[in-house]
Amino acid sequence: MNRAYFSGSFESFLVREDAAILGDLLQGHELDQLEIDQRIAWQEEIAILKSTLTGRSGHIYLEYSIPRMGRRIDAVLIVEGVVFVLEFKVGENHYTPYAIDQVVDYALDLKNFHEASHSVHIAPILIATQAIKVSISAKDTGHGDKLLAPILTNATKLGDAIDVVMQAVTSNPIQPAQWEAGRYKPTPTIIEAAMALYNGHSVTHPKLYQRSFDCPGPTHKKAFAFLLAFPVLEKRWWVSMWQQNIRTKLAISTASSFQETVHLSPFYEKHLLETR
Repeated sequence: MNRAYFSGSFESFLVREDAAILGDLLQGHELDQLEIDQRIAWQEEIAILKSTLTGRSGHIYLEYSIPRMGRRIDAVLIVEGVVFVLEFKVGENHYTPYAIDQVVDYALDLKNFHEASHSVHIAPILIATQAIKVSISAKDTGHGDKLLAPILTNATKLGDAIDVVMQAVTSNPIQPAQWEAGRYKPTPTIIEAAMALYNGHSVTHPKLYQRSFDCPGPTHKKAFAFLLAFPVLEKRWWVSMWQQNIRTKLAISTASSFQETVHLSPFYEKHLLETR
């Protein structure tokens, strides 16, 4: 299974026409759903990557799938023994906390759930193309898992970021074919699994019901019940209960009615049913 819309050696990427690469990316989307801004972003990303990768050896993957999250990494580069996870923010002149978290989450996902990435160095890089300040250093996160701290750079300094990492780490070369064949074994949260499942389907948006109530007992602590309901596909309801710092997740399959299949204590059942 090819997880990327485009994959190939740096050499094949550099000699392929920009329009052909853009066509590869467009094939993964329904044209009526693809925003013009996304096309423009891809065109700029291709230009930046071609400028950066000229004279280098390695392998590139564009729009690499992260099944657990239902998302795609803008670009993954394999250079010798390092996997670079690239997230582009075209036109941005600063690095938002959300964007930093995004590229780190992608890198963590590969590190934790992609078998071929468990023992290799992974370097997440956020590229805000118009940013003036950059933060380029190969810092280890301190967890001993070969995951580097996020690097913040702009379009012109991406090559410098790659060079800094390559000079800082020593590792065995990665074989792209073996890395591609590595098994992906995610363990998504309930909500992540449900959202990934419905991603791209034209169904009614999930509805979230919530209600606060007093828990029985001497402390009378407040608790919250959240009900996330999906309208189709085996009518599966996901219920999560949060009480203080304890979280319990329950999966409930419904038949003809919600009441027939809820198996909670009478107290919680009463209050959950009131949220409908």
